[in-house]
Amino acid sequence: MAGNCRYGDRCQSLHGLQCPSCLKLVLHPHLTPEEHQVHINECFNRQIQAVDGIRPEDIECGICFEKVLLKDDARFGLLNCEHAFCLQCIRQWRSSSNNQNNQVIRACPICRTPSHFITPSTTWITDHDEKQRIINEYKRKCSNIPCKHFNYGDGQCQFGSSCFYSHVYRDGTKGEINIRTIQNGEEVKVLDSVRLWDFMENFAEKRNSPVVGVTATIS
Repeated sequence: MAGNCRYGDRCQSLHGLQCPSCLKLVLHPHLTPEEHQVHINECFNRQIQAVDGIRPEDIECGICFEKVLLKDDARFGLLNCEHAFCLQCIRQWRSSSNNQNNQVIRACPICRTPSHFITPSTTWITDHDEKQRIINEYKRKCSNIPCKHFNYGDGQCQFGSSCFYSHVYRDGTKGEINIRTIQNGEEVKVLDSVRLWDFMENFAEKRNSPVVGVTATIS
């Protein structure tokens, strides 16, 4: 259960596989993926029930296991699932995973639910509609702020259509966005090495968010 064995591959005992939800080595290596998923689902549901009945100040980060609201930067990094993380930990996790597959980076580190946004929040929010409202409100307010890279047409924004800020010329007309994309059956990808979520997360530390108490970051 500690995660290591001094006998390594020579050990005659079975070593459990790690559950991606509770992070314990409890999955029997001889069981099928479907049987593993039964435990994972049950474990995940228990965590949701536990979070529903816990006080916000007692919620622990799923990475550092410290109480989020007792940290110096007492903000949650909300994802599209029910797992709780402190903002600093989830940002560092994504930054340290830069060389991994994008699908892994853009997912919850526990349940792998895709999350293209990290939404910093001083309150714990599990309701999907409320999360979406916060993100939409942030994007709406950002859309009224001129993009400093586009600079009223004097510059060029490398983030294209994924930029939250306003691309307008000095006469008020909207600027055209020309970007290269590739599309498959499930998604459209921008052919550019620059990722907006990297920029936004660093930039968020240098300027005040247009939304009091809540900001959002594309990833």
